[in-house]
Amino acid sequence: MRINIINSGLIGRKIIDWTLDPATRPKTFVEFKQQMAGRLDVVDPQITKFQLVDTPADTIVIRLPEKGMIGQAKAKYTNTNPPFPPGQFPFPSYLPIDFQQLAQQGITAEELFYRAVGGYTTAECE
Repeated sequence: MRINIINSGLIGRKIIDWTLDPATRPKTFVEFKQQMAGRLDVVDPQITKFQLVDTPADTIVIRLPEKGMIGQAKAKYTNTNPPFPPGQFPFPSYLPIDFQQLAQQGITAEELFYRAVGGYTTAECE
């Protein structure tokens, strides 16, 4: 895990502040972590930088995950021997997930993985 989401609503509020008032954006990683206190914790000690990306209205941004991380995740969630239990898939805590319904629909951890990657990499505010 790279970060621990504490409160996604507070993260959203901070991101909106940064978007509407660029002067409030953190300039350093220390300042970023200070502004995110109570919102998220950076738990991976290898993370030493952050990046804010302004997206023009006429541009679609596809966020490609880090190759090593996505390779490890793919191996974990697409393994068929034994298959990863869908009920252990790491959903964000703010999503109400009905694991019985997933099982009834035959949705596998592999399918959840691909859907999560698709959603994450193409997510933009609407």
